[in-house]
Amino acid sequence: MGANNFFFIVSEVTLVRLDQFLYNNLCTHGVSRERLKKVIVSGGCKIDDKVCFSPSTRLKVGMHIFIQLPEVVSALLPEEGFLEILFSDEHLAIINKPPGLTVHPAPSCQESTLVHRLLKYFPKLIEQGGLRPGIVHRIDKDTSGLLCIALTEDTRLKLSKIFLDRKINKEYLALVHGVPSMEGYIAVPLGRDPKTKVKVAVNPKGKPAHTEWRVLHRGKNDVYSILALTIQTGRTHQIRVHMKHIGHPLVGDKLYAGGHVNKTFQCNRQMLHAWKLSFEHPITGKKMNFLCPPPKDFLDTVSLLEQEPIRIVITGVAGSGKTTVLKYFEQHSDIIIWSADKAVEKLYSPGGEVWSILQERYGDRFVPDKNRSVDKLRLLSALNGETEPLLDIRDLNYIVHPIMLEQLSKFWGEAFYKKYKYAIAEVPLWFEVDHIISQLVKENRVSSNIRPNFVIGVSCPENIREKRLKEARCWSTAHKTTIDNWQFHQDMKLKLCDYIVDNSGSEVQLKNNIQDIMMLIEAKVTSFQDDFLQFLQKIIT
Repeated sequence: MGANNFFFIVSEVTLVRLDQFLYNNLCTHGVSRERLKKVIVSGGCKIDDKVCFSPSTRLKVGMHIFIQLPEVVSALLPEEGFLEILFSDEHLAIINKPPGLTVHPAPSCQESTLVHRLLKYFPKLIEQGGLRPGIVHRIDKDTSGLLCIALTEDTRLKLSKIFLDRKINKEYLALVHGVPSMEGYIAVPLGRDPKTKVKVAVNPKGKPAHTEWRVLHRGKNDVYSILALTIQTGRTHQIRVHMKHIGHPLVGDKLYAGGHVNKTFQCNRQMLHAWKLSFEHPITGKKMNFLCPPPKDFLDTVSLLEQEPIRIVITGVAGSGKTTVLKYFEQHSDIIIWSADKAVEKLYSPGGEVWSILQERYGDRFVPDKNRSVDKLRLLSALNGETEPLLDIRDLNYIVHPIMLEQLSKFWGEAFYKKYKYAIAEVPLWFEVDHIISQLVKENRVSSNIRPNFVIGVSCPENIREKRLKEARCWSTAHKTTIDNWQFHQDMKLKLCDYIVDNSGSEVQLKNNIQDIMMLIEAKVTSFQDDFLQFLQKIIT
């Protein structure tokens, strides 16, 4: 076994301890004081040619000191693996640890750790000995971000003191469920969870733990938020447990998020990233500042949470072909559809909400048979003024439309939580109900985002439309005119739409027209998403 021999003559210092004297002279060689003590106790040191076994021996001027340092034999072997090194000099290195990489060997993970990779990049780390060479602080396996690595024993000791004295500033980015107050401070002690060995819990008898946060971004519909957090103490799982304690656990945290982990938050780890690190260089005294944006999976998760389904309303006058257009989308697995006409049909069926209201207000006038749906012929006669007393179409609309819109609002919500790419609703009187929507939003009866991202109008020439209504529904010209008079004219509706589907040709032509419009919508949505990611990058860099 090779060894390093060192010889010194005590010239100026007197009554200093042997281990202290040797450390003062050998610290630049990456030798720790603890290692020197072990060598002395094992008989590897001589004073004036006599073996000395006591590290505390006081030295005098003129003494001859000899020490033999055996080469460090380590069970650690260098391993291949990429490391993103943001800075390095002869004393220390700053790396960006990827998620999924354990920092140092442990009984549960003895290979393929960060330390094994570090030995490949910085072979001299082996001289520090032990299973954690260079490690002065750590982050969880599935936490990503900045780590400071000591490349020499002298640097390791000085960095350890900097951390102990809390003269280092660390800031984390976290993606959490919901939105806490815009800034806050939590100071509750933490200790081992008595029920689960691998968990930490709030424990009055535990160690003090202090965490501060501020909200950088509120997610869409307050489903999530991005926080910047600083910790004044470095307890195991501190941020994860503290955020759970205040009701905002980290997204993806399978250990602490509990019931919050669901299909809406599909990610493989807790979304926590050590993004800022600043301290004074322990050797040069230079101020060191580092910032590292979060990895792709963090940004992808944010992007996913921002991606509500693209809400599209299909509208148009009777006979234009709205239902045909809606059926086209029915074939796609990433699209969920809804029809206002079908919803109203259920409202008119026995026991339905509109059925019940009409029966309560008008007795058996429109509901002559309790086992049958609303009698639409009687309803139409009253609306047309053919039977007394007359029924104003506006009165009926104020019964039907609020209920229908509440169901539409629930449909949008269902599409969001089931993570459909598109949610498409056929609503013939979309523009006619706009004033009702505003009132329902004020009353909190529907979501404030009930309005769609895009409205597609289906157009059809009057002569073709009239022919279709006559053949498919047996409508007379007079009946068509009556129904048309209860809503906006086709030209007005189409002017209010974002896109118009021409339905004057064959089914093949209609299909091609729909596909062309969806390509335009897809391009616009992609542009929106790119704009958001640019906005997000500005926040976190």
